[in-house]
Amino acid sequence: MARRALPILKQLSHRPTLGSFHPKPDPNTRSVTYMPRPGDGTPRCVTLIPGDGIGPLVTNAVEQVMEAMHAPVFFERYDVHGDMSRIPPEVMDSIRKNKVCIKGGLKTPVGGGVSSLNMQLRKELDLYASLVNCFNLPGLPTRHENVDIVVIRENTEGEYAGLEHEVVPGVVESLKVITKFCSERIAKYAFEYAYLNNRKKVTAVHKANIMKLADGLFLESCREVATKYPSIKYNEIIVDNCCMQLVSKPEQFDVMVTPNLYGNLVANTAAGIAGGTGVMPGGNVGADHAVFEQGASAGNVGNEKLWEQKTANPVALLLSSAMMLRHLQFPSFADRLETAVKRVISEGKYRTKDLGGRRPRFLSHQELKARPFCFFSDPATEFAYTPFSLCPADADVAESLILRGCHPLPRRRCFSRTPQKPTSSLSHDVFPPSLPDQNVIWDKYACKSFNCLNRRGLSSGFDFSHELSSFMTYKSELDLPIPQFFQIAKAAGAVLRLGLDVGGGTGTFAARMKLYNVTVVTTTMNFGSPNNEAVPLRGLVPLQQRFPVFDGVLDLVRCGHAVNRWIPVTALEFLLYDADRVLRGGGYLWLDHFFSKGVDLEKVFGPLIGKLGYRRVKWATASKNEKNGEVYLTALLQKPVSR
Repeated sequence: MARRALPILKQLSHRPTLGSFHPKPDPNTRSVTYMPRPGDGTPRCVTLIPGDGIGPLVTNAVEQVMEAMHAPVFFERYDVHGDMSRIPPEVMDSIRKNKVCIKGGLKTPVGGGVSSLNMQLRKELDLYASLVNCFNLPGLPTRHENVDIVVIRENTEGEYAGLEHEVVPGVVESLKVITKFCSERIAKYAFEYAYLNNRKKVTAVHKANIMKLADGLFLESCREVATKYPSIKYNEIIVDNCCMQLVSKPEQFDVMVTPNLYGNLVANTAAGIAGGTGVMPGGNVGADHAVFEQGASAGNVGNEKLWEQKTANPVALLLSSAMMLRHLQFPSFADRLETAVKRVISEGKYRTKDLGGRRPRFLSHQELKARPFCFFSDPATEFAYTPFSLCPADADVAESLILRGCHPLPRRRCFSRTPQKPTSSLSHDVFPPSLPDQNVIWDKYACKSFNCLNRRGLSSGFDFSHELSSFMTYKSELDLPIPQFFQIAKAAGAVLRLGLDVGGGTGTFAARMKLYNVTVVTTTMNFGSPNNEAVPLRGLVPLQQRFPVFDGVLDLVRCGHAVNRWIPVTALEFLLYDADRVLRGGGYLWLDHFFSKGVDLEKVFGPLIGKLGYRRVKWATASKNEKNGEVYLTALLQKPVSR
């Protein structure tokens, strides 16, 4: 029975399914494979198969977490078990309709009995690529460090073709099928994945020294595809040597592309090295459909004891569901889920027995719940206080919720805390030599003075002699010096009088604009240092939460470095439309060093910004981190004069 959708979700419109036959792609045309697909952020329906053994436990954890983080997905649940003769037609119809499925393990009988339902799924949906990401998790000790391996395995042929027969009694023949088309297809997938994810090397795993025709054809296909990707290093390794190298020096591998059987062995070996099968995510991907499950097949249904004690480890499937969210083009939700899981593991307080926990315990979704998700709970509980007394020191809680897209501060009848002996002699200079320490309550900060903050480095924003040059120089295409900005505005006949700086740190942009007789209000958060206190000490105005500004009155809204991909997509969209609300016609929206994954900028954030319909005055991008595929964007956009 389908799971009831969350109230905020709209019913998906019916989309016609494509045929199961897909012609051979043009080798000269780049096709995006396992990356976020184009879409408009509409909530998506996902087929859910709990499976056997621990499957119902771990899929239930996924459902709880998705509901807790208000992810824009809802599930159609179907009970399928490994002892069935075939997958029910209604389940296949659901996957074909929804395009995406997440499943627990399905037990496959050993020896005689029914055929593998996992293989049925892969063949009927043409899920030709299996992807398993094996990597070290912070805080989880392993024998090897710096392991980050992606195993991409051909999923539809090889020894798993299922072509076996008994020639004569006592003699069984099993056929290994390798085709040029499937070998080229998986090789192109591997290289395309490496290209799009800024991976540096692809390693083909084979046994062509013995199976010269079958594995020889696979290698020939990989070599041909490799010539089309000169920026990616390509090498080959025999499968037995590969296993030895994996357990001795796994950090040498990056992306590995393999035939069917070898990939299963290599993926499980790499998973064991990197932290265990209980933490490795994976997915099976085709041209039109994707099925996400635990990456390493070993132990994916667990044992009866795990089920009875409810001590199964859901991390692998939670991380697989993050892959699913990214596939559905919800990257911010994926990032938040991955960050929460990694933080819980890193802290080490809640771990299952296979991760070294002293007592076996199911990874509680309440622990994830307290991390980067937004909950609209009762303010009286969230911010408990005694009326008509001093307000509690809960600014950190408020800021953490603001970062999740919430606006949590309630109106309260309590007295705000003030410093004991503040000075009343405050400078009118927005770039003062120093700020008075006695005007800040330092209890919650590691530093106890502004001098201490200055010693942290120039990036802290408290060295105002250094801040004098900020926003005034041009070092790269990402920079937009204030004098150049005024020239742009003057040429367009625009007037700059009032502005808002979102994520303005210690208020330096507002201070600089004040010297140009432009009033800029700064929204900022503390992040372990007194930014909110520093801004007013410079004679500037700080804000916290939403923009309490009347509609259509500002000439400029600048979004600083704090506005980036870590903000949930929905919250970022509200922020952009809040900016549109307060900007007058012809006003400017300035995104300064916004950063995200390059592919997310192209597929998610670029279209999101484009929905505003603003004119692009400046649009510059540059690499931030090549290994992670992150890029910077600086954009100056002008609101239409009238709508």
